[in-house]
Amino acid sequence: MPANKNAVIRYMILDPLLADRHHSYTRQELTDKCNEMLRLRGYPEVDKRTIEHDVYDIEEIFGIALEEGAKRGSKNVVCYQDKSQSAFAKQISSDEKKLLKEVLNTLGQFSGLDNFKWLEDLQAKVNDRQAFGLTGYEDREGEQRKIISFSCNLDLENKEALGWFFTAISNRKVVSLDYNPFDSTRPKHYVVYPYQLKQYNDRWYLICVQKANKKEPYDPDFVLNLPLDRISTYEVTDDDYLEYPGDLEDRFDDIIGITYMRGVEKAQVLFCVDTDEEKYIKTKPLHWTQKRLPEEEQKIAHSKYPQFDHHTFYSITCIPDKYELPRLMKSFGANLVVLSPDGLREQIQKELKQQYLVYQSVK
Repeated sequence: MPANKNAVIRYMILDPLLADRHHSYTRQELTDKCNEMLRLRGYPEVDKRTIEHDVYDIEEIFGIALEEGAKRGSKNVVCYQDKSQSAFAKQISSDEKKLLKEVLNTLGQFSGLDNFKWLEDLQAKVNDRQAFGLTGYEDREGEQRKIISFSCNLDLENKEALGWFFTAISNRKVVSLDYNPFDSTRPKHYVVYPYQLKQYNDRWYLICVQKANKKEPYDPDFVLNLPLDRISTYEVTDDDYLEYPGDLEDRFDDIIGITYMRGVEKAQVLFCVDTDEEKYIKTKPLHWTQKRLPEEEQKIAHSKYPQFDHHTFYSITCIPDKYELPRLMKSFGANLVVLSPDGLREQIQKELKQQYLVYQSVK
């Protein structure tokens, strides 16, 4: 190995860049990234030719093959053939390896994640007794059983898109897609900045914002939530990616489900729950803001609604949408009654009346 201490430091900087599963770098990008880290550590910068020598030194010294002719679009990039390799890999213990196996088993339960090539490679790697320096490792228990299990819809259409969009988001790629709405026979075309994949009610959604076009400007406040099983075509474009300017999680904190209604203010939703049903509401809140009214307010509510003398009063504070929130409230049947706001209560009343009439028609 070269005696030049700075060369070893550069190898340590370059190694994770060459093994990056989500992004491959050109030689100039490697040079820029490396110099950025060298400046932060107080070392002198180097030119691109030095970095090129370093890359091939890593291949020769550590025996890690580079991928020949690798490209990112039209640009030539440099990366490891096997991105699970590292010139500075540390050994892991048997317990760490067992935990890693369980993490991989857990990831593999999400529909679509089993299509990730990198996940398959890592699963093979962790089952290799020669991997991670554990040449003496013996798994006496055999194949590890599944310990953590998640609910998922195995029959969901287009589930392989989950892995594809995961990679697109990780690599910060703009995506062109066709979406098939339920209320239309013709698909809608979007060019979007994909920001997040979110699961709700056994379904995966792409959280994204539409790219500016001739008709509409870029509006980060208008966030699309597109179910993956309704997306028929998708491909990466060469457009520049825009990061989301806010915090998406803050938006979802204000709603139940996946639908964010613009222009609708948060409201306190007051409801009462039958005493027998209360234990479920207490242990599984409808929303993170759920609160049991204090005793004094309980007395006032019982005075106002004497017909619910065997009920307990609760509130949540959220944006009252017209879809997920009413469905959730109706799922408790007569055990949960929405009292306010009036618009939400009246919508549920109307829907329940329609449902009653439908059932009355069945003989």
